[in-house]
Amino acid sequence: MKRFIVKTLLFLLPLFILLILVEFGIRSIPNDYSYKNNWLEEHANEVKVLTFGSSHGYYGINPHAFSELTFNAAHVSQNLNYDKFIFSKFIDKADSLRCVVLPVSYFSLNGKVLIGGTEAWRNKKYMLYYDCPYRRHSFMNWEIYNGKLLANCRKVCKYALCDKNDVNVDSLGWCAKDEVEWVDDSQAAVKRHTASDIDYEKVRLSVERVRFIIEECRSRNINVVMVTLPAFETYREKLNERQLSIVVDSCNKLSLEYDNVAYLDLLADDRFERTDFFNSDHLCKTGATKVSVILQQAIDSLDRLGNRN
Repeated sequence: MKRFIVKTLLFLLPLFILLILVEFGIRSIPNDYSYKNNWLEEHANEVKVLTFGSSHGYYGINPHAFSELTFNAAHVSQNLNYDKFIFSKFIDKADSLRCVVLPVSYFSLNGKVLIGGTEAWRNKKYMLYYDCPYRRHSFMNWEIYNGKLLANCRKVCKYALCDKNDVNVDSLGWCAKDEVEWVDDSQAAVKRHTASDIDYEKVRLSVERVRFIIEECRSRNINVVMVTLPAFETYREKLNERQLSIVVDSCNKLSLEYDNVAYLDLLADDRFERTDFFNSDHLCKTGATKVSVILQQAIDSLDRLGNRN
């Protein structure tokens, strides 16, 4: 029996070594998460405006359209819990920060978990590349935990031989999408974003995460602009009114409670047309630039109200 175990281990040893090499090979490939973490490590003390959010912010806020150095710290499916984590990790270094832009979408407060189900694989990205303590001990925190060994090997080889990485954002963290002739995907999108039952305890916790960011900013003389970004009418008309009203009401209450906060509800803003979107709820390059100009105006207004220099 002992000899059988030894032979089995020797047989499996090359596979274990291959898996370890592939794992660390994949981790060495630059990606959006490692890029944004490294950028903030190096430049947090220089940035003036820091934007967060899920894919709505990732695609929909153009940092190049702001008047001062702005960085987009959003990721696809990023929820408020990770917004809070990234904010907390870098706020002590952000000596020049003047404003935080915090997108709050239809799905942000209602307990509809973004990073869950088919998106659960994104959790490990924060642990691996941001050193986030959430889910640190999950057995899924391996890049190779996707059952695609050959695909992973090809990815490592492409990076080693062709320098092909996984960074999809530009130098300031923005992923710009061109306008396309898109097929309406609103029904599927709204279904993903609508909770079957509103969990009011999760709503409360979500609001408290926003409040934490606001209060930390207020203590450092930093303004906060909360924004519900535009969506096309085919998406808007399918939304659950109660779920949406919770978002709008909560943001309005916070903006009234704190003098360093403004809330922009741009969801149905008539300045945005079909050509500003690449699908029913995400802005393309032109729409992102347009909304960023509006955000800059809100930042300037807050500065004037606070007599900031």
